Amino acid sequence: ASDEEDIAEEAVTLIDVDYEVLPFVIGWEEAAKAGAPVLWGDSNLVGSSWEHTRGDVDAGFAEADTVVEGRFTTWAKPHSGNVAHAPVMNEAWTASWENGMMHIWTDTQGPHGDTRTAASTLGLPYNQVVALPTYSGVGYGGKGSNSKGKMLAVYISRETNRPVKWRQDSEGYFNTARSQWTNQDHTFKVGVKNDGTLTAISDISNNESGSWGGRASSDSHRVVQAMFETTNLYLKGSDWATNAQGVGTPRCVAHPSSTATVGPMMDSVAEKLGMNPGAFLVKNVNARHDVNDLDFDWDIGSNPMPDMLEKLIEDSSFNSKWKGWGTPMSASGSKKRGIGLGIHVCRHGYLSNPMSAMVKANRDGTFQINVGSYDCGTGSRTALALMAAEELGVPAEAVTMSMYRTDTTQESVGTGGSRVTRGSGTAVIVACRDAKQQLFKIAIDAGLIEAGAPEDLESETGNIYLKADKATTITVKAATAKQNTVNGPIIGRGAYATKRDRWMHRQWGACAAEVEVDTDTGEVTVLDTWVWHDVGRVIWHTGCINQIYGGTTMAVGRAITEGLVKDEATGITLNPNYTEYKIMTHMDIPDMHITPYESIDPYAPFGAKGIGEPICATPQPAVANAIYNAIGGTRITSTMITPDKVLAAIGKA
Repeated sequence: ASDEEDIAEEAVTLIDVDYEVLPFVIGWEEAAKAGAPVLWGDSNLVGSSWEHTRGDVDAGFAEADTVVEGRFTTWAKPHSGNVAHAPVMNEAWTASWENGMMHIWTDTQGPHGDTRTAASTLGLPYNQVVALPTYSGVGYGGKGSNSKGKMLAVYISRETNRPVKWRQDSEGYFNTARSQWTNQDHTFKVGVKNDGTLTAISDISNNESGSWGGRASSDSHRVVQAMFETTNLYLKGSDWATNAQGVGTPRCVAHPSSTATVGPMMDSVAEKLGMNPGAFLVKNVNARHDVNDLDFDWDIGSNPMPDMLEKLIEDSSFNSKWKGWGTPMSASGSKKRGIGLGIHVCRHGYLSNPMSAMVKANRDGTFQINVGSYDCGTGSRTALALMAAEELGVPAEAVTMSMYRTDTTQESVGTGGSRVTRGSGTAVIVACRDAKQQLFKIAIDAGLIEAGAPEDLESETGNIYLKADKATTITVKAATAKQNTVNGPIIGRGAYATKRDRWMHRQWGACAAEVEVDTDTGEVTVLDTWVWHDVGRVIWHTGCINQIYGGTTMAVGRAITEGLVKDEATGITLNPNYTEYKIMTHMDIPDMHITPYESIDPYAPFGAKGIGEPICATPQPAVANAIYNAIGGTRITSTMITPDKVLAAIGKA
């Protein structure tokens, strides 16, 4: 540590490190072999395999007219495909020890977690640490609280009584972050009738856990478990420790990787039957809602399928563009065009334990909202303020969100899991209802309006009115002005925790993608996408659309360009930066036709669902299926569909 960068760099050169090169394994197949180097414990198998059975799978296969088998992965040799979790906006901390208090300026997804990290590192009580979050443009599940860099920053700051800045560099994210997407390898067996009716599905997966033992086996199968309405289902997943980055949640858990494999598999089944892939998906997609979601007894609320899928097919003109199996949309010289579909389902937005909010009324009829969850570039502050204005019955401009700092903002669980809209939104509504009861009581006690109890009143468009006689009104401002002399001040409190044994969200997505493939070079260009997403109710339209644009862009990149590549001789990552790890640029992003589908959810604030994670899945299978439609040949069975794979598929490698 030094005041000057040159001195710090010189100090680093004076440190001698002796490395002992140990045996290593890359990829689950190597990790599972007898005699493979074991990272820790007795076996590279992490825990025990996860299994789930519905109905009688053997009977279902016996009933089938056709059984189709396939293996699809999100990785391939040379070892590639694991999606990096390295935000372009890197995480940074500035720590400053002043007058017995540690102040932290932080870009994070959990400011209260940061205060606990600093307090535990220094042996301080929580009230001697204040986190003051700066505006964060992106989190994607990777900006946690336990970074060693954060611990060093607060330690050095207290030791030197100087402000200290720590920043995670991109190479650190690429090589050490515990939040890569897990590589998944799925072996499918699907039984189907000649009319396209599914009779049985078997999905056996092996998942790469990296060096930290993360598990994806149960999560990776939730997609297949909920996506199709087949009576007979067998799922088994195993997780394997490897000498690779830790796995976790780069804008989602294991669901999109599973969708990336099951999408091409179901396209293969439709091809085997000679059936239009859109018609096949519409016939078999899970259309259930409310209670009893196949394997569950809880209520799953709204389900837009198959209506949303049918509308996507119509919107994209899929049926007129799709010319049949083995026939591209069009061909011009070496360039061929194709179209494909992808669908997705996951269970995000219901993990909210607990979320909190407070609302404070000002004397001039304006309100300030204090929410325990932090905005990581998702626009939740705007959406929550709009919810508050609606519930309070005042114009949107009468509500502002207070600045977040941990010494004045109550704690909520960290931002993630697409849960802020659902959890914090509900907490905001509860807090606003608490504040309204206080507001209405003040209006009655101050003699501003005649009513027997606060329950007899309601508010709307900046006015308080008598439910029995809507013409009898006073302004909200007239009542808030009395709060310091009659029963005030007005401070509403709200908290919410999910009843997990009662309900859960199901978020659905559907995508059609058009691609152009140059069969001389193998280059793939994604030309156009039609993206429909189940959003519940749209609260803030601009923010919702922007979220879908961003998620679609990421998913297209993960389909054709994004993936970490390992040197198999050394285990070293060869592309730990944004020069060689290829994300979509403005020149690469396809046209997007985006439609939020409003399936009003009965268990959500104003019917809204969280969408941060679910939007990252459908373009991957859609693009893969479109490439196959364009070129035919051998179906490409892995993501990161690079030109060499395209050329190999058509026999030109």
